Amino acid sequence: MLQLIHILGLSFLACIIMGAILAYLGIHVLKREVIFIDIAVAQVAAVGS
Repeated sequence: MLQLIHILGLSFLACIIMGAILAYLGIHVLKREVIFIDIAVAQVAAVGS
């Protein structure tokens, strides 16, 4: 059982992190009232550059 927790621990952590990132992006899309997600992703990418 301990080996299973050790193996799946990083996967579980990655799922939690991706859930938080995608929730943030979803809120960002809804706030800006952007219907097309590709436009929203391009805007977020532009902010990071």
